[in-house]
Amino acid sequence: MDQDPRNRGAEPASSESHAAERLSMELLRLRPWFVYRTWRRAVKEGQGRVRGLGSLFGVLEGLLTLRGEHLARYRFAREDLDFEGARILDVACGLGYGWRNRRGSGLVVGADLDHSAVREGAAHFGGQDRAFLVANGLHLPFRGSSFDLITCFETLEHVPDPERLLAEIRRVLSTDGVLAISTPNRDATHPGTSRSDRPVNPYHEFELSVEEFRDLLAAFFGETVLYRQKGKAWDQTTGSGAERPRGALGRVVGILDRFRSIGENTEVKPLDAEEQPQYVLAVCHKPRTVPQG
Repeated sequence: MDQDPRNRGAEPASSESHAAERLSMELLRLRPWFVYRTWRRAVKEGQGRVRGLGSLFGVLEGLLTLRGEHLARYRFAREDLDFEGARILDVACGLGYGWRNRRGSGLVVGADLDHSAVREGAAHFGGQDRAFLVANGLHLPFRGSSFDLITCFETLEHVPDPERLLAEIRRVLSTDGVLAISTPNRDATHPGTSRSDRPVNPYHEFELSVEEFRDLLAAFFGETVLYRQKGKAWDQTTGSGAERPRGALGRVVGILDRFRSIGENTEVKPLDAEEQPQYVLAVCHKPRTVPQG
C-alpha cells in the first residue's frame, strides 16, 4: 500500500554512486581541510609540476566552480519553476542543500540512496515541510501523480537504466507537472566519442550528446525546453590581461577575475541552436497521454 511521502522509505540499490555523492556533500560544505586535502592530492599526482599558492588557488577555483554549478541549477528551479503550494521531489538530493532557501509553502521531499546524506540533510534542513528518505530512483515509493515539480540534477548519467528512472519520474509527476533534469554534454566533455564508449569519469555509466538527451526525454515527456550551463565562453575568464598590472599584483588580479567569473559562467541560460555547453538542463512537461514507443 502506498504511504504518505513523509513516512515511506525504500531499500537502497547500487545504481547511483555513493562515492560521487560524498564528493558533492564535501563540495557543498567546502571545509578548509577538504580544500587542503584536494590540493595536496593534486601536488602529489602532479609530480612536482603543481606547486605553491597558485596551484592552491586553482584547486579552490575548481571546487568553487563545481559548487556554483550545483547551486545554480537549484536557484534556477526555485526562481523559474517553483510556485506557491507546489509539491516537490528532489531525486538524488544529497544533503537537500539546494532547496534550503525555498520561500514558498508546500512539501519538499529529498530522496537519496546515501543513508548518511539523508540523515545529515534531515538534521540540518528537515522540518514541517521538509522530508528526507532513503529511496532508489528506479523504485520511487510514492503514489502516481504525487509531485508537481521534480528535480534530478547530474544523476541520469550514474544510472545503468536511465529509461526506467525517467519512467518512474513520469509516474509520480502530476498532470501538467514539470521535471528539471541535467546531465553533462558528451560533445563538450569528450568530443568524438559515442554513448557506448565508457566515460572517463569512473562514476558515469554513459554520457549523452544534446541530441541524444533530447531524444531520450521525448520518449517520456511532452514539451521540453533545453538550457545550458557553461556555454560558448565557459572556459574563458573575464577581464582583460592587457589592463592588469605586471608581476605578482597582475597574477592576483587575474585570480580575482577568475573567481568573479564563476557565478556568471555557471548560471543556467537558454541553449543556442549550435551551442555545445558543458552541461545541458531540460525542463520537461508531463504529457496528458503516455507517449507510445
